[in-house]
Amino acid sequence: RTSRAGGGRFGGGRGTTASRSWSGRRGGRWRRGGGTGLELQGRARRRDMHYQTWANASALGSRGDRGESTSASRSRGPDEVEAVGVASTWRAGSPYDGEIFTLALPALFSVLIDPLMSIVDTAIIGRIGVNELAGTGLAGLLWASFTVALFSFLATAVTPLVSGANVRKDADSVSRTICVGLWLALSIGTALFALKFAGARWFLENVFTSSPEVVGNAMRYLDCRIFSVHATLAQLVCIGALRGLKDTRTILWATVAANALNCVLDCLFIFGFGWGVAGAATSSAISTTLSCGLLLSALVRRGVLRPGDLVPPPSLEEGAPVLGAGIALSSKSVVTMYTVGLASQAIASLGAVSLAAHEIIKQLFFFCYIAVEPLSVAGQSLVAESLGRRQVSRARGIAIRLVQVGGDAGGPILPSPLAFR
Repeated sequence: RTSRAGGGRFGGGRGTTASRSWSGRRGGRWRRGGGTGLELQGRARRRDMHYQTWANASALGSRGDRGESTSASRSRGPDEVEAVGVASTWRAGSPYDGEIFTLALPALFSVLIDPLMSIVDTAIIGRIGVNELAGTGLAGLLWASFTVALFSFLATAVTPLVSGANVRKDADSVSRTICVGLWLALSIGTALFALKFAGARWFLENVFTSSPEVVGNAMRYLDCRIFSVHATLAQLVCIGALRGLKDTRTILWATVAANALNCVLDCLFIFGFGWGVAGAATSSAISTTLSCGLLLSALVRRGVLRPGDLVPPPSLEEGAPVLGAGIALSSKSVVTMYTVGLASQAIASLGAVSLAAHEIIKQLFFFCYIAVEPLSVAGQSLVAESLGRRQVSRARGIAIRLVQVGGDAGGPILPSPLAFR
């Protein structure tokens, strides 16, 4: 239509109103006189090429990591292209989304199952009595603080070490790193086992200032649960190793099996055998041991954990990378533990009913809090893998995308506890 409006089959004349209108829409301005049909078509074609070049450049963040080269990358500097790509991924998606969600979705279900089962435990124990629920909540806080929270670095520090060694195809380092973590879990677990019998009752009576009934129920819970302390810490090492291998599905299936067994044993021991709080602790100890066994067997079957590497015990030099990361991560955990513990201490002085209510709200809060934990899991694995391959720009792109997804996910999660009112 433009060529005919220009006055000839090949655009020999000047443009009419139709040609000026068409040119104005494409160019963003009115141009008096329009131009010949071929001139208008040429300008439109050049604009289309410009838009396509910009679109190719904005997706260059991932292509540059694979060593690909395009005309867009030569016309733009690497930093400029990366900035365009990062800005465009906020709304249009990211080339890293597939890898992120492949790891994060199984991890999401696995991390949500644990607090969900804790809520089920709380509901079951709550049917026994208020003192039992308060005692179990206090013991559960003490247990989680001195195992999962304080020593979670066993998983977080092992993940990047295993991931980096796996990228380098260094099977010996992968196996030895896991063995170092298992030895640390054994040593820490033995120390916690001794501390429980030496000072757990004093800690409950003097720090939390609970009533004798609540302290008695808390001690009955710890007396049974303490026998799974080594399995709890070794499980953290196995989880970190599997995350480093980018295998979160095995963790999910082991978690599902363990928590399903825990729910069944809770009903059997508490209502069937009448064991009360001790029954709840025993079922948790058995399910944790089962989960640890499943994860260890998975690592051995895959050949990444060689039982022969467990001897001799690691030297201090071998354990230094894990311990070095553990100091920083444990400091963060101590601050969190102190805050939660201070709140529990204040509420414990108000009585068993208030402490029991606090336990319910705490479970709901942590259920919402850990909903974004899978993003951390994906970051630990993918960023470490990229750095192991010396792909710094890819690692930066993944980190930026994780921050974006975390910000988007935090919006609906933030007000969710109000829905339980």
